Amino acid sequence: MTKQEIRKSINALRRSLTDEAKNKAAESIVAKLINNMYVAHSRDILIYWALPDEVPTRLIINKLAQQHNIYLPVIVDKQIEFRRFEGENTLQTESRFGIGEPICGELWLGDVDSSVIVVPGVAFTRSGQRLGRGGGFYDRFFERFPNIHKIGIAFDCQIVENLPTDDYDIAMDEVVIGA
Repeated sequence: MTKQEIRKSINALRRSLTDEAKNKAAESIVAKLINNMYVAHSRDILIYWALPDEVPTRLIINKLAQQHNIYLPVIVDKQIEFRRFEGENTLQTESRFGIGEPICGELWLGDVDSSVIVVPGVAFTRSGQRLGRGGGFYDRFFERFPNIHKIGIAFDCQIVENLPTDDYDIAMDEVVIGA
């Protein structure tokens, strides 16, 4: 299958999930992340504010914010930068992708030794290959910060045996699957 065919197939599966199934997956993922040694030893967690068809990150963000600084992505030109999460009332969704982006908050300064990034994807393999939405934003970010620990999070239905990859596709260090 091509990347576009995989995206179409997985997106249909994700859209068919009930809110109950999505929330159950988020609860499972947050429990796994809280016990993850990389997360436990990190000061800063870079994560995203989920779109409706993605693993809900609101619960994850609220739990992790009790022990960590949370940073959310902001798209600037063709790059991602991360700004500190200061609460839901400081998010705007009028960005070109409709993602909740912080309108204030300090900029993450790139300290990869005390940070992990929790990454969305359309599909993942168990070995960490990732298929995103096709914009390349995260892959360009990983080129700039190759040593940051990368954790993909996914529903069961997003795990596939193989993905077509290109030279610029960057694999995750691990994938956490919500059950």
